[in-house]
Amino acid sequence: MLLGNRIILLGNLVLRNLLPVDRKLAHAAFRVHGTVALILLGLIGMHVAAARYRHVVRKNGVLAGMVPALRQRGRTVVPAPLPQE
Repeated sequence: MLLGNRIILLGNLVLRNLLPVDRKLAHAAFRVHGTVALILLGLIGMHVAAARYRHVVRKNGVLAGMVPALRQRGRTVVPAPLPQE
C-alpha cells in the first residue's frame, strides 16, 4: 500500500490507502519485515533444536509430553528433576 498498489478483496472490494504513497518508507518497512522474519525463523530453529536435544540426548520425556504420538501406552511420562546447585 505504501507503493501505491491497490488491494482488492473478494473480487470487487477495494481497500483505500491508510497512508500516503512513500517509497522510502515502503522500502524501509520491507527491510524491517525481512529482518524480523529471519530472526523469527532462527528462533524457531533454535527451539526445534533444543526440543530434539532434550529428546535424543537427555531423554527426559519433555518432547513426549508435547507430542502424543511419542507417549508410551499406559505409562505417564515424568520429566527428570532439575539439577540442584
